[in-house]
Amino acid sequence: MPIYSYEYRVADGLYGLGERCPKCDAEMRVRTSRRVTESLKIIYLRCVSVKCGAGQKVELSISHLPQE
Repeated sequence: MPIYSYEYRVADGLYGLGERCPKCDAEMRVRTSRRVTESLKIIYLRCVSVKCGAGQKVELSISHLPQE
């Protein structure tokens, strides 16, 4: 199950998390990601501004899973 929603799909194959660049306030897009464990995923974001190009590393962890 992807951690990013289709509502943040910005172009074919490109996704965002709704994050804004801390340097220029432009949109940030997912550049790549990797699953570290079952409950931890590392996501690398890149600013869409050509002049800025700042990057961020986001660690997404799942702390609670729904009971079935």
